[in-house]
Amino acid sequence: MLPETLRERCVALLTQADDGHPGSVMSLVDFVADLGIKERLVISEGHAAMVVYPLLHEAGILTDEDISNFRKVGGRLTMFPHKGIPGILCGCGSLGNGIGYACGLAMADPSPITCIISEGELYEGATWEALMFARHYKLKNLRIVINKNDAIIMGKPEDCLSIPWDALEPFDCEVIQTVKGKGVPAWEGKASSHYWSRIS
Repeated sequence: MLPETLRERCVALLTQADDGHPGSVMSLVDFVADLGIKERLVISEGHAAMVVYPLLHEAGILTDEDISNFRKVGGRLTMFPHKGIPGILCGCGSLGNGIGYACGLAMADPSPITCIISEGELYEGATWEALMFARHYKLKNLRIVINKNDAIIMGKPEDCLSIPWDALEPFDCEVIQTVKGKGVPAWEGKASSHYWSRIS
């Protein structure tokens, strides 16, 4: 799916639900559209994980009914992912837990797996514990990607508690520079787009 198409479908879902975390979702569109669903994927920043729903729908894994009932009572598509959703490997929501799940999945199955974590999750001790675990056990099938959009829930990281990026070098992480809310002027580059606001 082209990034432009995925972006449009994510905006449509967010607007349909009148809820969500558009800044984080839209920041991942380009990367996830390129990755597709050709390998296992864990999006640890659970508030952005709905970005994969249109891809799962296009692949026939999710139904038209699933999409139309996104965030509705009785529907199985929630804002934060859970294992009851086809194509979703694990539930994520509490920040810092997804990378630990991904480590376990990588140990259990040698096929490739990608885990996307947010820069905000670098404030979580569990994230660093999981990174050390992955390094210790040499989980070469685990690709760790950090979504760096310079806008966490509290604002810009350097204004809160600066992240020691050089400390990540031993952990073989891939850092992608993204734009919060990319593609929608009302959301783009704004920390406030972490929370839902309608497009005026």
